[in-house]
Amino acid sequence: MSAVEWVEGDQLIVSMADGSLVRVPVRNPEEARPMELSAPLSSPLAGMRLLDDGSIAAVRSGPLTGEPARIQRVRPGDGWEEATVGVTDTVENPVTSDVTEGPDGTTYALSGGLADLLAGQPNDGFALTPVDIG
Repeated sequence: MSAVEWVEGDQLIVSMADGSLVRVPVRNPEEARPMELSAPLSSPLAGMRLLDDGSIAAVRSGPLTGEPARIQRVRPGDGWEEATVGVTDTVENPVTSDVTEGPDGTTYALSGGLADLLAGQPNDGFALTPVDIG
């Protein structure tokens, strides 16, 4: 498990390391089931944000590949038993750890400078990058 989000219907959507999502009914966790996705999420998923329309914005961190972090949108169907996955944006910093809400419904990706820290270089803060969630 790498990220979790609460959604309508009192359910948790849990991202797994392999790019899959699991739907967990909070009141009946024994009924947890993998979701049917149009495409797997890029992994490892670092964070998710529930959007006003009920979909989820997710960010894949790429510290092992050095590739830009990938922003994806997960649009639910059939009570979160299935979902459509699409890529909407990228963030140049491969070590991006989360997505968060900004002013007026905007979305930002958070990069905390972990790559510098792991390389033994000084880290003077973090970066918030506006992202397109399509």
